[in-house]
Amino acid sequence: MASMIESIHGQVVEPDQELSALLNRSLLAATVLRESSVCAWIRAERDGYGEGAEIPAYRRGDDAALLAWRPGLGWVEAPITDAQRKAVSDYSLPTGITELEADYEAILRKGGCPSPLDPARANQIRRLTSLDTDLCQMVPMSGVDRVLQTVRMGIRLWSGALLEAGVRGQGSSFSSGDRAAAAGVAERLEEILQQAGEAADAAVAEMRRRQGGLLSRLLGRAPA
Repeated sequence: MASMIESIHGQVVEPDQELSALLNRSLLAATVLRESSVCAWIRAERDGYGEGAEIPAYRRGDDAALLAWRPGLGWVEAPITDAQRKAVSDYSLPTGITELEADYEAILRKGGCPSPLDPARANQIRRLTSLDTDLCQMVPMSGVDRVLQTVRMGIRLWSGALLEAGVRGQGSSFSSGDRAAAAGVAERLEEILQQAGEAADAAVAEMRRRQGGLLSRLLGRAPA
């Protein structure tokens, strides 16, 4: 029978495996292994980053669209100049994996994920754009997919590093030697997430390239 870590490592590469379920199993393993930094990362990714929390680099970008609330119409793309658009397009996406995964089809139909602005940022943008209404940002699908891919790859690399360190355990039980070895892996969490982000960037770029090629074929055009 595969150990918990072996099971997580094997399932994370299966596209039908829900990432939120894998995060729950990974959180259990990290908790038993007493890896507090890994637990904190998994919880934040699963549940979302609260106000004032530091948002990881892979959850930030500079290509969000600005949306403005129009009574009777709802959220519409804000009527701003190209220069203003460039100045207000940087974003942070705090939404947790559980919510992103549950709403993914709706996010896909919208072409992105609405993300609220904190009050200070919203007021700054209002002054810059002279818009006197509620504002939010639309994080593009590439940004959403980057988060999902990075976290999935992060779990894969973390669990793989545990296996390389000899951490397997029996069921959900781990020895003191396992916990000592796991502590060394936890110290490399930032490095692991950087590697995961780089791999995710490549995966998302390839995903967009294939989608572009498919769209060109559907429309009867040769890909550029």
